[in-house]
Amino acid sequence: MTHLLQFLSAVVLAISMGCATHHSRNAVVEAPLPTTTPYESDPSSRLEYLSGYRAGYRDYLVGSVKMPYYETGHYPTAERRGYMAGITAAMEKAGDVK
Repeated sequence: MTHLLQFLSAVVLAISMGCATHHSRNAVVEAPLPTTTPYESDPSSRLEYLSGYRAGYRDYLVGSVKMPYYETGHYPTAERRGYMAGITAAMEKAGDVK
C-alpha cells in the first residue's frame, strides 16, 4: 500500500509540474516596443519587424527561444531582425547582457 501511495504521489506531482510549465510558456508578456525601427519608411516591413520583436522578447523571457527561419511571407528579413532585436532587449532587461 505504501508503494502505491508513493507512486500516486509521484504521478500527481509530475502532472502538476507539467501543468505549471505549460502555463508559464503561454504566459502573457508585454514587450516594450521600440519607438523607432529600421523600417520607418516602409509600414508593412515595420509591422513585421514589431511582430518579430514581440515574439523574440516574449520567447526569451519565457525560455523558449528558437532560431527563426522565416522563409515565407512578404517581409522575412524584417521579422527576423525584429525577433533578434526583441531577444536582445529581453536579455538586457533580465540583466543577461551589459
